[in-house]
Amino acid sequence: MRLIDCRSDPLLLKEYFGSPTDRFAILSHTWDAQGEVTLQQFANLDSRTSAKGWDKIEKTCRKALECGYHYVWIDSCCIDKTNNAELTESINSMFQWYSDAGLCLIYLNDFDAGNHGTLGSSRWFTRGWTLQETIAPREAYFYDSAWRFFGTRETLCQELSSITGIDAGILSPAPGADIRDLLADTPVARRMSWAASRQTTKLEDTAYCLIGLFGVNMPMLYGEGAQAFARLQEEIIRDNNDLTLFAWTAKMDNQPNPGQHGITSTYRGILAQSPAEFAGLGNLVLDHDLQFNSDYSMSNKGLRLHTFLHPTQDSEDVVMPLHCHTQGTNGQKTPQLGLFLKHERASVYFRVRPHMLATLPEHALNSGGNDIFVSKRFKPRIAPAVANNPLGAVYFHIKGLEDSAEVQLVETGPRELWDAQNRVFVTSGLRSFTAFHRFQLVGNYTGIFTIACGFSEENTTPWVHMEDMLGRLYPAANAKDYQAIAQIGASKGNLKTRKQDLMMLVLTSNTMKARFGVAKLQCEQRTRDGEPILVVNLELKKNNAVLFHLFK
Repeated sequence: MRLIDCRSDPLLLKEYFGSPTDRFAILSHTWDAQGEVTLQQFANLDSRTSAKGWDKIEKTCRKALECGYHYVWIDSCCIDKTNNAELTESINSMFQWYSDAGLCLIYLNDFDAGNHGTLGSSRWFTRGWTLQETIAPREAYFYDSAWRFFGTRETLCQELSSITGIDAGILSPAPGADIRDLLADTPVARRMSWAASRQTTKLEDTAYCLIGLFGVNMPMLYGEGAQAFARLQEEIIRDNNDLTLFAWTAKMDNQPNPGQHGITSTYRGILAQSPAEFAGLGNLVLDHDLQFNSDYSMSNKGLRLHTFLHPTQDSEDVVMPLHCHTQGTNGQKTPQLGLFLKHERASVYFRVRPHMLATLPEHALNSGGNDIFVSKRFKPRIAPAVANNPLGAVYFHIKGLEDSAEVQLVETGPRELWDAQNRVFVTSGLRSFTAFHRFQLVGNYTGIFTIACGFSEENTTPWVHMEDMLGRLYPAANAKDYQAIAQIGASKGNLKTRKQDLMMLVLTSNTMKARFGVAKLQCEQRTRDGEPILVVNLELKKNNAVLFHLFK
């Protein structure tokens, strides 16, 4: 780290290896469009005084001395921006440097305090890099264009909070409070909302300027464009299990690229495209401490997490809870927020209706649930498969199964295609499909029966087939021989409503007798959200009474 020695004449730089051993002040400002004094220009004693921005350096040093600081740090001339390694280290350390400084001098070159101008109109409040410079310092003094002092961050706290949306408790923390701890207790989406209306000259800096705000580190890769903000979110995911990171909303006027038929405004991945999508979340509040949230991580299939998915009344979309809500100025709590998701394939979902957040009932169940993946990015090629696939899903309506101790689902395959919570095999995008359920009766009646379903690329008409433990389907399913299951199902299965006998063993105190129950199987082909699906209804009967009162 380099600091300017304000007492030296001419002004000189002092270099430190590690943290500075001297107290120092630090400057926060907006760069002049015509340029600032660089490290290389500062080193040229003969010509630097004529460089654009030299006057700002001299006056910063003078104000630092007046405030009792012999050293000052200025970003334009204390970093060698031609050295990529140093630039990366400096950007990753910048929040800490502003926090370590004894005083931050904030210079607003377009604000005249003498003319009682509007403070919020200053360009300083619109820039990305100045966000952390507002929050990190222990103490901050504000100066106008004529270098006149007009207030501290504490005396201007309420006005600054109104302009920036930053909580007053962050801008004016209690004595002894650590700013890192205060930020960690603030929901991720709320912190993102502070940057929603700020701009940076380079697109990548939209992400890089927020590194300190979230306490993460990442390399600078100028030229990566919007990928920088995606990488920032992935770094936050590695360090935080706050689901509000996904509480962003897309703009309604988000137009699709030519040839994509409107799909980009309907479908999205789990990550936001920019901080602007977090606008309006400054009043977001967590429902509970983050230690009660499940952990999650980003994998090569998308965001992996354990969650309870709630059905919607108007579509086959489901809602994933975010365990947060917004709070009005009167303290009124709104319903819990969630995301609309849609099955893609296997256990993978993607986001739908990205321009809005869902709301959940007050007593919505959020325990239990499934392990799912939410795609990191939406791939446009998936949309035709979602819309035009011969069969998008196979739903099983077997009411009361979870509550029965007498009929148990003992095995399902393939498990990665089965959504146990919604009782559906997700088949979107598959050219062929074979699956099975194996049930076991326990208690006074015992036995095993298997239901298989599928379709093939050669014959896209789906089939459903059921047999008891005496049939060929049972050993094929037991061995997970999907080729044999498909051959049996394709030759014997169909979608006709039918009744068939299932053998059961009746256990008494002294004997075991074979009996037959009756199974009624009904298949319905439907269309939901423009996607063909198959609904399988199963009912077991004995002597014209529903067996075990299982299905209500």
